Amino acid sequence: MINDEVKDRLIEELKTVNLSKFVSEAVSYICAAKLRSTDIQAAVQVCAVLTVPGSGLLSLISSQIYT
Repeated sequence: MINDEVKDRLIEELKTVNLSKFVSEAVSYICAAKLRSTDIQAAVQVCAVLTVPGSGLLSLISSQIYT
């Protein structure tokens, strides 16, 4: 679950790893998560951290949404 309670800790952890290795898995998890309307902002902030040049984040998200 991505919400304000875990967002800051998750973002700090994401800053310490090589994000390019698991962007697709993170996108799958985020797209499958049952987010409440109050959790959307936290999920967007996590996605912003995942925006690594060449990761194809937007295309991964759109492929998950439209399949």
